Amino acid sequence: MGLVLRDVLQYVVRPSLQWLDPEIPHSRGAELLLMGTALHESKLQWLDQTTPGPGPAYGIFQMEAATHYDLWSRFIEFRPALAHKLRSLRAPNPSPIEQLRTNLLYACAMARVLYFRSPERMPKVEELDALAALAKRVFNTSAGKATVDDYRRALDQCASLFPQGTA
Repeated sequence: MGLVLRDVLQYVVRPSLQWLDPEIPHSRGAELLLMGTALHESKLQWLDQTTPGPGPAYGIFQMEAATHYDLWSRFIEFRPALAHKLRSLRAPNPSPIEQLRTNLLYACAMARVLYFRSPERMPKVEELDALAALAKRVFNTSAGKATVDDYRRALDQCASLFPQGTA
C-alpha cells in the first residue's frame, strides 16, 4: 500500500509548487510532471532506493545526494530568494539529505528545482509525451534504465487528476 495520488497532489505537490512561485513558476504541467516522477521513481511506496539502505537515492522522488549538493552549489546558492524559500521548507533536523526522505514538501521542491534548472520549456499538462521525454532526460538521464514509456505510464496514471479545461 502506498500514498493516495490525490493526497500527494493536494498536500505535497501543489502546495510545494505554489510556495516556490514566483521564483519558479507554478503550472499544471509541472504538477503532473512531479506526480508522474514520484509515481515512477518510488511507486509512492518507498522512501529509500536500496535495502538495507541508505540511498543512493532518497524519498518518493528518489533524488541522489550528489544531485542535491549539485543543485545547491551550482544553482540555488546564486538565487537568494529561491534559497530562502527552500531553507524555510526544511526542519532544523535531520540533515537536508535525510529530509529528501522525511520531508515531502522539501523533497518535492528540490525535484522541481532539478526540472527548472533544465533549459527546456515546461510542457503543458496535455503534452504527456513531452512531459515523459523531459522526465527521462532531466530526472533519469540517457544512461538511466528507465524509459520514456515508463514515465509516460506513470503520467497516464496521474492524468485523471488534471481534467481538461480547468485552470
